[in-house]
Order: sequence, then C-alpha cells, then structure tokens
Amino acid sequence: MSVPGGSTPSPVAAGPGADPAQDSRALAAVAELYHRYLTGVLLSLVQRAGTARAAEVVFRTFRRQHLEKFLPGLDKLGLRHLPHAVACAQYHYLSNALGGVSVEWLPETDRKSWVSYRPPRWVFDGTAVCGVPTEVSRAMLRGWHAHNGVSLGNPCLGFVCTSQTTDGGAGLVGYYVEEDQELSEDERLRFSPGELAPAVAGELSTVDWSADRLAKVERNYAMEYVRSIVPELVAVLGPADGGFVGRI
Repeated sequence: MSVPGGSTPSPVAAGPGADPAQDSRALAAVAELYHRYLTGVLLSLVQRAGTARAAEVVFRTFRRQHLEKFLPGLDKLGLRHLPHAVACAQYHYLSNALGGVSVEWLPETDRKSWVSYRPPRWVFDGTAVCGVPTEVSRAMLRGWHAHNGVSLGNPCLGFVCTSQTTDGGAGLVGYYVEEDQELSEDERLRFSPGELAPAVAGELSTVDWSADRLAKVERNYAMEYVRSIVPELVAVLGPADGGFVGRI
C-alpha cells in the first residue's frame, strides 16, 4: 500500500542498447517472484507459527510500511489538500493501482469515502486466500488503515470494513469516515458487514508513464512488502524461527 518506486535497488540492470520490451518482461518476472514469495511466506507463517503470531507479524509489517510511506505518499500523490477521508481513500486507490492491484475508489461525501480491493486479493495471490485466517487479514487493516487518522492528527477519522474474502465477502471493501467525536483505539477499525458501497466508482487521473517505468513500479511494490516483512519475522519469531518460516 506504499507508493511504489523510490530507492529500492534494482536487481535488473539494463545495458546499453537493451530491448525495452525485454526489460519490461524481466521486471515483470522479478515482480512476480517477489509477489509469490510474499504469499508463500504468509502461508508458511500461518502454518508454522500459528494464527496469533502470524497476525502479529502482519500487523507490524503494515504498521512499518504505514509509518515509512503514508505521509510522504500523500505529498507525492498531491492529496494533502483534500478532506482526510477522501485523501485516505484516494491514496489507497492510487498507490495500489500503480502497484498493479485491482482497486476502486468510491466517493460518497467529504467525510465518508470508500475503497474497494477487487477479488481476487493481490496480497494472497488467488486461491491462497483459502489458507489465510481472517485474523491475519484484519491485522493488515489494524496496521495501516486504522492508523491513518493518528498520522494525520485527526482523532475522529476511522476505517469501517464492510466486506472481506476471509469473512465470506468479496475482496476487501470499506470506507474512511470522519465522525463527530474522537475515536478510541478500538473504534479506529470497525467491521460492519452488509453495508453497501456507492454504485459508481470515482475516476482519478492516471499517470502518463512508459511501460518500462510502470513495470519498475510494480516490481518495487512487491519488493517493498518483502523488505518490510523479513525484519518483522525476526522481531516476532526470533532469528532461528523467523529464518525457518522465511525459507519456504
């Protein structure tokens, strides 16, 4: 969910006169490798360490990414001037779409704005979601979405999840909402299955980037997840068990 790109070193170096199409295919292959590794680590984590510790690793991974990426990403995407609920929903739409994730922004009001991650969930790579407990999926939301209001200095801003695959819903759907009162820590993330999102998705300007640049962005998007999760495996499980889980 971080804004892709930036300083992640490239494992694919293009030489003089390299074929751009070939470079794009190589970048796509690296992105796919890291994507599949991430999904494998999540499944390995659940199977080898149990649901509770898997959820803790995932929570810490997404909180790490949030603290590193969210506020700089708002500036990079030019969203700081927007109402907070709208800025958050648009941030998740734009940053994930650039990373190759199927996602929609669904506007409602300045104080309530929806985001929908379309099935199948990118992070769980298709049918792998069948092996993911809902506690692990919810940990992602606790790590990132529930903390947006805190980072923005807005104690009234929270996220309400209305549907996710691990609860029997479709993809991941929810909305940012700015309430009239301050929210407690437990209220920053709530679950309200069955609420319906607006029927029409909003349209945002897309970036006019070359295929090669977009391929690099998608590669970096997948690499950033792996870069973030490996230290948290070690922090929660210890070097030996963390290495055991990571060597899938």
